[in-house]
Amino acid sequence: MILDRIVLHDFGVYAGRQEVELAPPSAKQPVVLFGGLNGTGKTTLLEAIQLCLFGSLAQIANPGGYHDSLRCRISSSRWRQASVTVVFRHFSSGIENRYRVCRTWKIVSGNVRENLEVTRNRVRDLTAEKNWEQHIQGIMPPSIAHLFFFDSERIESYASPESSADLVGAAIRNLLGLNVVERLETDLRILERRRGQERLSQNSRKEVEGVESELEKVRGRIIFLKEEKAALRSRKLDPAKREFARANEKYQREGGELYDRREKIGDDLQARELAFAACQKRLIELAEGDLPIALAEDSLHSIMRRDVEEETIRIARACVEVLDKRDTALVSHMRAIGAASSIVADVEKFCREDTMRRTELSGQETVLNMDPEDRIALRELVGGGIDGVRTVATSALAQYRRLAQEVETARLEWSAIPLEDSIKETLAARDALREQVAQLEKEYAEINSDIAALEREESRRVADLESLLTINAESRLRDEETRRFLFHSSKARDTLAQFRADVVRRQVNRIGQLVLESYQSMLHKERLVSSISIHSENFSVTLYDNKRREFPPESLSAGERQLLGISLLWGMAKASGRALPVAVDTPLGRLDREHRRRLMERYYPHASHQVLLFSTDEEITGEYLHQIAPYVGRCYRLEFDGDLGATHVVDGYLETMDD
Repeated sequence: MILDRIVLHDFGVYAGRQEVELAPPSAKQPVVLFGGLNGTGKTTLLEAIQLCLFGSLAQIANPGGYHDSLRCRISSSRWRQASVTVVFRHFSSGIENRYRVCRTWKIVSGNVRENLEVTRNRVRDLTAEKNWEQHIQGIMPPSIAHLFFFDSERIESYASPESSADLVGAAIRNLLGLNVVERLETDLRILERRRGQERLSQNSRKEVEGVESELEKVRGRIIFLKEEKAALRSRKLDPAKREFARANEKYQREGGELYDRREKIGDDLQARELAFAACQKRLIELAEGDLPIALAEDSLHSIMRRDVEEETIRIARACVEVLDKRDTALVSHMRAIGAASSIVADVEKFCREDTMRRTELSGQETVLNMDPEDRIALRELVGGGIDGVRTVATSALAQYRRLAQEVETARLEWSAIPLEDSIKETLAARDALREQVAQLEKEYAEINSDIAALEREESRRVADLESLLTINAESRLRDEETRRFLFHSSKARDTLAQFRADVVRRQVNRIGQLVLESYQSMLHKERLVSSISIHSENFSVTLYDNKRREFPPESLSAGERQLLGISLLWGMAKASGRALPVAVDTPLGRLDREHRRRLMERYYPHASHQVLLFSTDEEITGEYLHQIAPYVGRCYRLEFDGDLGATHVVDGYLETMDD
C-alpha cells in the first residue's frame, strides 16, 4: 500500500482546500517529512488519514465518541462541513488498484452526517462503499493500524508489563486472525445452547434462560469495565503519568533531588566537618610534640656524633694520670726483671707517645656534657623515633587534605540545595500529580480486580449452563441427530481451541525474535538484552540479559523503554507480512541524544517503503536532520496564520537540508 495524496477541506485547523502529495519519489527516499510548531496540525493530519480510511474504527483519541470528535474538527468551518480525501495504491495478486476514498462530514441540526465515496481505478465502486469496513480489512485492518500509525511519546507505556501484554495480545489475535476462530467458538456454543433448548421442558427452559440472562449481564458488565479500564488508562492514567514525569523533570531541574536529600546532605556535612576538626586537632598535637624535631634531623645526627667525641675526651681525661703511673711502674718492672734494654726502650717510647696523645685529647673543650639519660633519649630518637613521627604526620596530612576536599564538596552541595520558598510550588504540583497517579492506579487496579472477579463468575455461570444443558439433554433429548450435533460441535470447539493454542505458540517465538532483532539494532548497549520471550497464554513480554537472567522493563531507562515499545510495534509489523506505510507523530519524543541518533540511523529510513514523520521544531533538526536528509523524498512545513487562525501546508522544511 502506498499513500499517494491527501486532500483536506476545512478540516480542523486546515482552512480551505489543502492538497499534499505523499508518495515518495523513489524507493531510496521513503521518508516524507512534516515540520511544524506545536498546535499547527501535525496530529490532526495524521488523524485525518485514519478517519478517512477507517471511519468510526479509527484508533484515535475520541473522548466524547466518534461524532463528537468529528464535530470538534468541523465546527470551525463556516459551512459547517468538512471533508478528507485519501488517494492510495494497493497491490493484490500482482495487480495494482488505485483507490480514492472521500469522507464528507456535515453538521445538520446539531448532528454529524457522514458520506463516504469510494472510487477504484477512476470508477465509482458502490460495492466497496457499502462494505468498506470489510473491504479495508483486506488492505489495512484497522485493528493493526496502531502498529503502523502511532505517537512515539505514548510508546514508552507499551514497555510496561501490562500494556505490552495488551498490545501484543491484541496484535497477535488480529495478525493471525484468531478473532475469527474465537468468534467461531462462540457461535458454536450459541448453536449448542439453541439445539439443547429445543426440547427442554418449560421449567428447564426458564431455568436455562435465567442462567443465560445472568451470564449476559456478567458479560455485559465485563465489556463495560474493560472499556472503562481502557478509557481510564488512555484518557486519565497515561496522560497523568506523562504530566507527572514532566513535573518531576522540572522539579529535578530546580534542584529537587538535592532538596529531597537535604537532611542526609546536612548530616553528611556535619560528620565530615567533625572528622576534619579531629584531624586538625591531631596535626596540632603532633606539631606540639615530637614533630618539630624531625625538622632538625641532621642537627641531631651532628649532636650525637659530637657527644661520642666528647665521651672520648672525658675518657682520655680520666685515664691520663692513671696510665702515667702505670707506664712508670711497667718500665721499672721490666728493668727489674732484666728485660732487654731495647725492649724496655720501645715500651717506654710507646707509653710516652700514648700519654702525649691522650693528654692532647683531654685538653680539648667539651660543650654538650650530656647526662646518660639524655644520651639514651637522643639515640632512640635518631634510631627510629623520627621516622615513626614522620610517617604518622604524613598520613595525618593526607587525611587532612582529603577531608578538606570532602568538606568543600559537601558545603557546595549544601549551598546548592534550593530554598523551600523557591521550590514549594513545583514540589506541591509534583506531589499533587503523584497523588493523582496513585489514585488513578488504585482505580485501575480496582477495575482489574472487578474484571477478574466477574470473569471467574462468568466461568462459573458457563459451567452451570453447560451442566444444566447436559443434564437436560441426557434426560430429555431423545433425538439422535441433536446428540450427534452436540457431540461433534463440542469436538469442533476443542479442536479450534487446540488449533488456536498451537498457532499462538508457534508465532509468539517468531514475533519475539523479530522484536529482539529490532530492539538490538537500535540499542547502543548492544548486550543489554540477549533474548525476548513472549508468553503464549497471557502474552506477557520477558527480557533476558546475556547471562539468561530475567530483568524487568522498569530497570530500563526512559529512552530504552521507548525503543522497546517501538521495537514491539516494528517486530509485529514485520510479522504481519503487510507492506504498509508507517506514520509517526513526535518521532523523537523525549529521547536523549544517543537514542535519537539510533532511531534516525536504524529505524526511520528502514521502517517501511513509505514513512511519514510529523516533527516539531525541537526534534528533527541539526544533526538529526542531516542524518535523515538522504532518505527524505518530500518535505513540508505547516505554517499557522494567526490572523486567519488556520494552517497551510507549504513546500520545504523548518530549516534547509544539505545534501
